[in-house]
Amino acid sequence: MSKRLLIVDDEPNLLRAVAACLKAEGYQVSTARSGREALIETPDRVEGFRAGVDAYLTKPFEPEELIAVVNGILNRVERTHAQIARLVSSSIVEEAPLVFQDEELTEAEDRVALAVSRGLSNKEIAAELEISVRTVENHISHILDKKGFNNRVEIARYVLEQRHSH
Repeated sequence: MSKRLLIVDDEPNLLRAVAACLKAEGYQVSTARSGREALIETPDRVEGFRAGVDAYLTKPFEPEELIAVVNGILNRVERTHAQIARLVSSSIVEEAPLVFQDEELTEAEDRVALAVSRGLSNKEIAAELEISVRTVENHISHILDKKGFNNRVEIARYVLEQRHSH
C-alpha cells in the first residue's frame, strides 16, 4: 500500500518539521499551507479529501504522537483490506469465474473493481494486471466518480452484491 500523506498547516516551519519527521518514517509527504491550497492541486489530493480526513492533531503535539496516529490509521486501512479479502474468498464459490461487468465502466475499470473487491492493494492490482500503480489509481478514481462512491470499500461491496445477484 502506498504510504502517501498530505500535511496541511499554515506555519511553514512546523510544516517542514512534520514533513521531515514523517519522511524519516518512510512516508511520501505532500504539504499545503491552507485547505484551499490543498484542494487546488492534483487528483490525488482531491481523492484524499473525498475519502475523508482520518485525524486531526492539535498543536502542540509530540512527533511520537503524530507517528502513532498515522501508523494507526494505515494499520486500520490494511486490516480493512484484509477483512474484505477474507469475506470475498469465503463467499465466492471456487468454480465461479472471477468476472464482473458494469455497463458504466470500461473493461479495464471492471478488472480493477473486481481486484479491489478481492482486497488487493493498488500495488498488487498493478502487478496482477501488468499496469502501473498510477494507472490503477486513475481507474479507481474514475470508478469512484462514475458510481458516486466515496471509497474502496463501497466499490468492493458493490462488486460483491452484483456478482451474487447474478
